[in-house]
This record gives sequence, structure tokens and C-alpha cells, in this order.
Amino acid sequence: MFFMRKNIFKILVMLILLGNIGFGEYIKKNGRVYYRQDEFYSDLEEVKKSFREIEKEENFYRILDIQYFPADMDTFQDINGEYGKDKDRIFFEKNEIHEADLASFVVVKGNISKDKNFVYNMGDRIYLKDENEIDIENENMRKRIDPATLKVFNSPDKNSVRYIGDKNGIYYVLNDAQKIKGADFKTFEELGYSYAKDKNNIYFENRKIKGADISSFEVLETGYAKDKNSFYSEGKKVKGISKNLFKAPSENSVQKDKTIIGLLEVDDNNVYNIDEPLNISPKNFSLIGERNDYVKNDKGVYFIDIYNVSKPTVVEKLPVNPNKFRVIKKNYLKDDKIVYYNNNHGNLKVEGADAASFQELTENYGKDKNYIYFGEQKIENSDSSSVKAITDVILKDKKNVYYIGQKLEGINDAGTFEAISDVKGLNGFYAKDKYNIYFISAFDFSEKVRKLEGLDVNKIKVLNEYYVKDSKEVYCLGERIDYADAGSFKVNNEYSSQGEDKNRKYEYCRIVK
Repeated sequence: MFFMRKNIFKILVMLILLGNIGFGEYIKKNGRVYYRQDEFYSDLEEVKKSFREIEKEENFYRILDIQYFPADMDTFQDINGEYGKDKDRIFFEKNEIHEADLASFVVVKGNISKDKNFVYNMGDRIYLKDENEIDIENENMRKRIDPATLKVFNSPDKNSVRYIGDKNGIYYVLNDAQKIKGADFKTFEELGYSYAKDKNNIYFENRKIKGADISSFEVLETGYAKDKNSFYSEGKKVKGISKNLFKAPSENSVQKDKTIIGLLEVDDNNVYNIDEPLNISPKNFSLIGERNDYVKNDKGVYFIDIYNVSKPTVVEKLPVNPNKFRVIKKNYLKDDKIVYYNNNHGNLKVEGADAASFQELTENYGKDKNYIYFGEQKIENSDSSSVKAITDVILKDKKNVYYIGQKLEGINDAGTFEAISDVKGLNGFYAKDKYNIYFISAFDFSEKVRKLEGLDVNKIKVLNEYYVKDSKEVYCLGERIDYADAGSFKVNNEYSSQGEDKNRKYEYCRIVK
């Protein structure tokens, strides 16, 4: 049974909301190696228009921008989710790092790697930027970071390293490495949002911030920074700030001509998104709840798509009562008549929902007195009076189990249904009721629910997101592994696709020759 396009859209929305594995992940499937990014698809509306149903797994990969590349599947190894290698080559995401030395190549931390010859940032060789900023095309003439003495400084964001060092100095890395003159190697530390410090100075990127107070300097969650004397934006002092407004990044910070409210700016005449005027009256302007994209003033309520990188910023006036419009918990909003769902990509009306009784169950599920909803979509024939949320993506009522808004066909007993492995697993997850063990596939739309025959519900043991077993049988991603010895079967670790028993070794559900 194939999903129609509205259900495909639901799955895509959820996968984006989950954002579950670092920056990305490699997938071995159907004899190929794929790379999957967290930000699957930039325009979900195009997905809705272009794909009415999915008939082939390959189409699903294509929709999510999951692309295979010419790596050797049998020898391919995922190093850290971004870097990978096979017997001959090194890859960053799906791109080969040409001429990388396989024997000496290591990932040092996050996006930074090295071999005996070069240091790499996201798979690109790092060269030292010329002090005169002259673009030298001949690579042999360009200065490089010394791999033998490389040091990567600890970053608040473990996956995104911006500061590195070698025997010759400390550098800020964007594309090329920019040397920080006079930085103290022993006391240097990264603060986040391209700020750093040592015993002598505060730095933004590769430049010193003159006059910054080291002892009180703090980087705020918004990317702004402050010390006891000043407020900073991109390393530059913002004049005219009142010191009593420095308590938290969410509080209003008054600039010389504008007031910062959330992620927006307000002056006497207008509201701005990164200096772009939005033509909204600033009179009695305020955020709705803790969100930055729903605001109100004396004229009404507005949805502002502040995360849209294109210009101009989309501003939508909502037909709601500004005195009663509120955020329910996180993603659902309502007044006395209308309910909205916000999926971080748009403002979606929940058609037919009863606002008076509507409740937010999880970030992506809601209910009213009549029905259960996934996002903005009503789940037909659902029973809201008996609904119980199991996780953010799974809930059930007295008759059925729902996964990402879709009724799971083939579950024997909804009342005792429970997930027994990580529901955010890329390939799917394992579950059980009092009668059976199930594998719920994230990809196979023709057989969403696989009933695992022969497994003893009372003796089931989940090894990791790939493998489960009882005293007699071993399954991998919902498929029985013939000839596997259940008694001795084990996995390398809780994340590994590799397993072994007393007779054989396995990887991605296949016997390793």
C-alpha cells in the first residue's frame, strides 16, 4: 500500500524536525553507498507538487536528496558521519578528497581532518591566507598548516571547529586559515559564534576586540556578546546600550536608534528583520510567547518568516483575535476560533479543528474533542478521547497505532504496543505488543510494518537499531538472518551495523566474506 503525497509530505516534515544525526550519515543499501544530509530538501512545497506517490525506494532517496556515489560498498567505513573511506579513497560527504593519503588520514575533530601532508576543513585543504590577501593560484607556493603539530581547540559546537593551531601560530579557519597575531597558545580557547579569548585579548574571527573586558566577557545564545561595559555584534561594540538590559539574550537590548525584540529590531517608525523594513507598525509591538516568528501590535497578529533567506521577508497578517491568540506549547497556536501549526517552514491552518478544546500533545501531534492531528492534517477515524502519546512521532488510541501521522496496518494489539528501539533510527525501529515483534520501516512503503515471525516476545533482546534476537533467531532491519547462531551473536557496539557469531561475521545484514 503506497502513501499518497500528503503522507510523503508528513514524513519529510518529521524527518526534518527530528534532525537526528549530526550533520549527516552514510547509508549502505542495495549494493551502493549513499550520503544523507540533515537538511533533506529546501522546498517542501515542490515535493508536495511533484511527487504524488512513491513506488520505488530510489525515488524516496531522490526526494530527500540522498545521493549515492562511487564508493566500494564492501570496504566502505563511516568515520564520523561526514567523513568516510573505502579501500582506495577518502570522502567528505559524497565527495572524494583527491590525493589524500589513506594510510595516515585521521579525523581530528568535527570538520577538521589531516594526513601526513595536509590539514583539511570539510574535505578541502587548508592553506594559510597571505597577509596581503593575494590570491596565489599555484598550490605549491601556498603556505599550509603543519599536520604534525596540529592542535584543534575545543569548540562549544563539537561539529564545527573554527580555531586551530600549529607550531607557527593560531588560526581562524573559514576557507583559508587566517593567522591571529600575538595569540597566546597556552591560554587560547574558543567561545563560540567565532569568538575566542586568551589571557591577553578577546577575538572575533582573527581580529582583536580592543577594550573588551576578559574577565566578564560572555557570548550570548543569539550570537551577540557582552562584557561589564559593552554590548557586541560581530565583534563590534554597539553604542547606546543600557547596562541593566544585559541580564539575558532574550531581553530587549536598546541600541542607539533601535530596540532588539527577539530576533527583530524596532524603532519609532518600523519593524526590521536584519535591517530590512517590514512595514509593520511598532506601536505596542511584542512577540507572542517565546517565538520570534509570531508577533502582534495595535493592528493585529502577524506571522513573519524570519528564517527565509530570500528577500523580501514574507509577512502574513493572520485573521485571528490578537487578544486571545497564543502559543499552546511550542508548534501549535490558536485563538478562540482558529488553530495553526508551525513546522518552521510555514504557517499552516489546522482545518476543521475545534479551537476551544484543542490541545498540543507533542511538538507534532494535537487533538480536539473529535480527532487527533499530525501537523495540520486530521487523522481520519482517530479517537481523541483515548489517545496516548508514546513518543514525539508515535501515539495510539484504543484501536490503532500512528507513526508520523500514518496508521500502522498489521498491529495486533494497540493497547500493549510499545517501541523497543530508538524511534529516530534512520532505517526504522523495533516495537512489540503482547503477541508479536515488529519492525517499522522508514523506507519500505509497500510493507511498512513487518511482523517478525518466530521471535519470542518474552525473550526478545534489542542489540541496537539494526539487530534483535531471542534464544533461536536473529533479525536485522526486520529481515531474518539465515544460519545466524542466536546464542553467540553479538554486535560491536550500540550503533554498529557489524555483528558476529561463533561462525561468521556480518555487516549491514550481510555475511562478510
